[in-house]
Amino acid sequence: MAVAVAVAVAVQASATAEPVALGHPWSVRPHHLAAAAVAAVAATAALMLGINPQLTPDDLVAGMRASAAPFVQVPLLGNCAADDNPGRCTCTGTACGAGQLDADQALVWAADPSAYVAPARTAPTLRNSAIEACAVLLGRPVPPVDAPAPTPTPVPVDPPAASSGGGAVSLAWLWLLGMAALALRRHQI
Repeated sequence: MAVAVAVAVAVQASATAEPVALGHPWSVRPHHLAAAAVAAVAATAALMLGINPQLTPDDLVAGMRASAAPFVQVPLLGNCAADDNPGRCTCTGTACGAGQLDADQALVWAADPSAYVAPARTAPTLRNSAIEACAVLLGRPVPPVDAPAPTPTPVPVDPPAASSGGGAVSLAWLWLLGMAALALRRHQI
């Protein structure tokens, strides 16, 4: 029963996360999304049921939504919900669902749903030359990158005054080290 419930939850959760611009050649097809998500969501649901067998299918969905990690943000590509976006886009909660599955946090939620507090998280933001090239191909504006603040130039420090080199390598220390080794050797025999 638990496996059937887990698979049903996985299908329900992945079917609601359909990308917007399906006609674009770069877009993900719904069946690809479902095939990739079903295994991960079903496994997470089964683990959640292992921790708390009293959870219902609605509880499992609620727990995965409450514990979801924020979507990675790619502002250059625009949001998936925008009408003028022809393809690749940044998922939002309204367009793609609650977020990315976080199995670890879903299991924490399953252990005590009423006491669960989602960790504070900031969505990572991506920008690199490949994303900029994709934005250009999509006809999206690519503003220049703000120059990073300059690194302060280190202030030179005066070298230490010349010394004889330190004491551990002097002849007196070497003689004491040899005597200690000899004394230890005599105690072992």
